[in-house]
Amino acid sequence: MISMHNIEDTTSLNRISSDEDEYLESPLNIQKVQEIEQQSLQQCDEEVPISETPIERSFNRHIDERINDTAVLQNHANEITQKIMKNVKCAFQREIIKELVSKSKKRFKLDGFNLDLTYVTDSLIAMGFPAENFEAIYRNSMSEVQKFLNTRHPSNYMVINLCSERKYKHESFFKVAEFPFDDHQAPPFTLIVDFCTAVHDWLTQDPNHVIAVHCKAGKGRTGVMICCYLLYSGKYTSSQDALAYYGLVRTLNQKGVTIPSQIRYVHYFSFALKNDLIKRPFLQVELLSVRLVGSAHGSLIRLQNNSKQLIEKAQIISEKEIIFTFDGIYLQGDVLLQIFQKSIVSESKILQIWFNTNFVSLSPNEQVFKASEIDIMKKSKKKHSSNMQLELLLNKTVEIRQRSNCFSKGI
Repeated sequence: MISMHNIEDTTSLNRISSDEDEYLESPLNIQKVQEIEQQSLQQCDEEVPISETPIERSFNRHIDERINDTAVLQNHANEITQKIMKNVKCAFQREIIKELVSKSKKRFKLDGFNLDLTYVTDSLIAMGFPAENFEAIYRNSMSEVQKFLNTRHPSNYMVINLCSERKYKHESFFKVAEFPFDDHQAPPFTLIVDFCTAVHDWLTQDPNHVIAVHCKAGKGRTGVMICCYLLYSGKYTSSQDALAYYGLVRTLNQKGVTIPSQIRYVHYFSFALKNDLIKRPFLQVELLSVRLVGSAHGSLIRLQNNSKQLIEKAQIISEKEIIFTFDGIYLQGDVLLQIFQKSIVSESKILQIWFNTNFVSLSPNEQVFKASEIDIMKKSKKKHSSNMQLELLLNKTVEIRQRSNCFSKGI
């Protein structure tokens, strides 16, 4: 730092440099001037430390702290971004999984939702099962379905569960009803009537009311019942049209209800509506024989009717046909017929049909089911030709004999 003394010397130098020439030309003065100039130049060349004031130190300290805080915030922001990207990636992967599981079914993608769900009509919804826990990864999430219904139809919706294999608490939704039957099976005819009555009662109470119907996948069982209600409500008068419409709005490949026995029951219901047979008591018939033509697979038959079961062995088995004969077996209402093979450790079902005795042919008394009308198990389809058919020989009964209905037999 330049001292006051040095400044005076410099001032003196400036004063001398402006004096008369005589004074400058003096050897002593010239020498003194040169020494002062040299000293001044050296002092100017030296780095002079500048001390900080308290205000400057405080300001610099705050700047350093803010720089550190900014770095911490930036690191935290980077961590959050990474987590968000990870969650987005996981969410994207979950959506892909759900898309794969829903296969050809149409999904509801609007207002932030992506659900296996379709509006069949403005007041009728078809959807997949509202799942929880791990299953929610690949099916409809219970919480998302709740949010969807409570947001779009608050206090105006009823959820109908068709699954016989699974339930949930009725408190999960505003209103819940159950009409259960097994997967890949036809519904009991009376269950269809009860379903349609309940749905119609709810929808006609208030124009804002809606019904959300589901089974497990929200396609087959759901489709049977919805198609029957479309007929019941008068939206369609043809069962074929109702099935085609449902396939169009619910799926991308127009394949809604595909199991032949389920399709048959939609046709049954349509026929009953047109001929005032909805409340008609079920006809009792006697089963005389069952003949499977075009296949030599399966040596056992199972008949289920009115909570009773009969299992019989085939009487005749050849390369082209299998015949089962019966004596005094009476059927009434919904009947399940299955042909299968059985070993010591396992049972292999080959085919099945559901039928109702009110809609079988009795004149002539042979009811024929073509290959397209039979529920053939996937693993058995390659073994059977398209010419295969199942022939039932039936007889109308007038009196109920003592040995009526199916009964159990051990094998």
